[in-house]
Amino acid sequence: MRMSRLLRREDGNATFITVFMLMPVIIGFFGLAVDTARGRYAQQEVQNNTQTAAVAAATQLSGISGLINFDDAKSIAIQQYTNNRVNYGKNLRCATTADLTGADTLQGGSCPWILVSFSVSADMKSVYMAVREYTPNAWISVAGFKEYTISVDAGAIISQN
Repeated sequence: MRMSRLLRREDGNATFITVFMLMPVIIGFFGLAVDTARGRYAQQEVQNNTQTAAVAAATQLSGISGLINFDDAKSIAIQQYTNNRVNYGKNLRCATTADLTGADTLQGGSCPWILVSFSVSADMKSVYMAVREYTPNAWISVAGFKEYTISVDAGAIISQN
């Protein structure tokens, strides 16, 4: 059936108008799905990186390389996180001082990230690290949701035989 005939028919007009009116809703749901998937992917990358950094710090505390102090372990964790962030950082925005709350600190050179907390147990057998990052939304920013906040934490326990 040709488009001109469809537009002349009464039931054809209703279908055309319905599809036309629902198109923004369909596009909106598509955008929500894309941005949510992208945010979840970025969250998984940040989680993996945080876990890797916590394990690196725990390894240092275990005495394998001779470093057993808190500051050394923290600097190793920060360095590990920053180095790994290069691999997926294109999905994240750089943090600014406006993003800081409480005892948060900016870390990581030219494109900073936020270290929420880093701690080592009193017996020096476990490490805890919490990080916050942001990933911008492309599609649903039109609705006012400019970015997706990613907050993750990870811990590592040192097992010594």
